[in-house]
Parts: sequence; C-alpha cells; structure tokens
Amino acid sequence: MLKFSRFRSSIFLSNLILGLLTFILVTTILPAFDRYAPTAFAQTPIQQIEQKGRELYQQGQFLEAIDNWQKVAQDYAKQEQFIRKAQTLNYISTAYQALGEWQAAKEAIA
Repeated sequence: MLKFSRFRSSIFLSNLILGLLTFILVTTILPAFDRYAPTAFAQTPIQQIEQKGRELYQQGQFLEAIDNWQKVAQDYAKQEQFIRKAQTLNYISTAYQALGEWQAAKEAIA
C-alpha cells in the first residue's frame, strides 16, 4: 500500500510540474517571441495582386482575374520564383476553363 501511495504522489507531482511548465511557457515565453516575429500575414505587393485575382475569380470576373495573374506570373518569373509562377499559371488555366476556352487553358500551363 505504501508503494502505491508513493507512486500516486509521484504521478501527481509530475503532472503538477508539467502543468506549471506549460503555464509558464504559454504565459511568458511564447508571447515574448511574438514581439520579434514578423507579421504572419504581411503580403508583398505581388501577393496582393495575386489575392485580388483570386477574389475576382470567385466573383466570376474571370478575364480580370486572368489579367492580374498574368502580371503576377511575369513578376514571379523575373524573381525566379518558379513554383509560384507555376501555381499562378495554373490559376490562369483554371480561369480559362471557367470561360470554356480550353485551348487557352492548355496553352497557359504549357
């Protein structure tokens, strides 16, 4: 019985210490890092244009979205951000598909 009691108290003590450490981490250490972290959702001007294209697409304004995304794709190419360029070309292709322009959609990603 004494061993079981000691075992329960050691579990309680372990949980108490773990709880206190978690509390300290959440209330003091993590907020301190937030001061030094850049804003998570800050967008570059090109990302803002890309976002505007997505909004236009969702509103059914496919040609305007395509215009925005073509500018974005050119800028990504200049910056040698080829993955983002490919993603943007995919957006353009999807917009052409929504317009029923299948050949233009195919050429956008070729």
